[in-house]
Amino acid sequence: MYLVHHPHLRIQEDSLDAPVVSVTLGSDVNPESLKEGDDVRLTCEIKANPDADKIIWYHGIEVVSRNNSTLGRTLHLQGLRRQDAGEYVCVASNKEGSARSRALSLSIQFAPVCKPGMEEVAVGAMRHESLEARCEVLASPGGPHLKFSWTYSKGKDVLPVPQHRVVSKDHVSTIQFTPVAESDFGTFACWATNPVGRQSKPCLVTIVHAKRPDPPRGCQLQNSSSGSGRLELSCEPGNNGGLAQHFILEVNEAGRQDDQAQGSPGVRGFSNPLYRLTGFTPRFTLRGLQPGTEYRLAVFAKNAMGASQPPVLIPGVRVSASTARLTKNDPGYHDSSMARAAFWTNIVTNVIVAGIAVVTCIIIMTIIVVIICWRRRSRDRHLSRTPHPLNNLADQDLKRSTESLEEDQGGGI
Repeated sequence: MYLVHHPHLRIQEDSLDAPVVSVTLGSDVNPESLKEGDDVRLTCEIKANPDADKIIWYHGIEVVSRNNSTLGRTLHLQGLRRQDAGEYVCVASNKEGSARSRALSLSIQFAPVCKPGMEEVAVGAMRHESLEARCEVLASPGGPHLKFSWTYSKGKDVLPVPQHRVVSKDHVSTIQFTPVAESDFGTFACWATNPVGRQSKPCLVTIVHAKRPDPPRGCQLQNSSSGSGRLELSCEPGNNGGLAQHFILEVNEAGRQDDQAQGSPGVRGFSNPLYRLTGFTPRFTLRGLQPGTEYRLAVFAKNAMGASQPPVLIPGVRVSASTARLTKNDPGYHDSSMARAAFWTNIVTNVIVAGIAVVTCIIIMTIIVVIICWRRRSRDRHLSRTPHPLNNLADQDLKRSTESLEEDQGGGI
């Protein structure tokens, strides 16, 4: 091997490499104690030749920042919010390629807030009826670190709820309450506290007089988005009256004699609909309608107090020939013919069960009679094989009479 040295010849020894990337957190930050309002700095550590000319930061799958200079190596997060928690990734590129760092996860502690949908809740009640007021919060840390307190407002008075009436577990707190007088209908406020702080706005539970729900509103009928030729009916729910509600759609042919908005007590619909659909939301898919036939629809809400009045009536509904038929597999399907079939099926089933019961009783009685007869015959056989005491006594008396007769005859000789 020969080594040649020339003073005017210089060999480039540096290698070209794609980036090697990692994400680090500022050394003055404790990742276990980050909380809302804090500032934090993330650094994208890059080893590359040539230097990276493009840097992209990701929060989850969302792009946070795009930079084409070395300033993009640092990501400043100021005034942290709980939504800023999650994984952060840095992607760096040069002409040799690109590289993605391992994710750095940030956990952010925050004071309790009401769970979405629990900010203000109305609970319907009647006098002397026990009910439960419930609140649920989001918090970090939560669980055993959470403490709940309740207040009750009626009129101008705000009263603390005794702690022994509060039942709390994890992120949920409940109290039992029974309104007796008119003045007992008021508003509960639920407050939660953790090591970060006390929630700034309480969760409110208002106790109102229970009533029937309001009718659905804004009902719209349109072709199914699936392109199957079916019709879809969608409405917006009205006030639920303070109680859980569900929704009912009834379908009837236009012009029928029973095409009236009157039904069973508590239900205001057609007296004998073609079929009825129910659901927890006022959205229905219509099937089974005959092409060329005109139908009327009735939509209403119902809770424990009764049905909304009046029902929402939708007349003049027609479908195309491609409309599919309603089948028994469709959720919420109720058909009058199916109801009649179920009725007769129940009758036949009851008759069969009664017949089986009668036959079973007859068999049991027969077995009992056979056992009794068998036991009597066995006893008679036993008695016939054993000499009876009265027979012995008769034999002895006959023997004595014969002996005395012989003595008398002998004495006369």
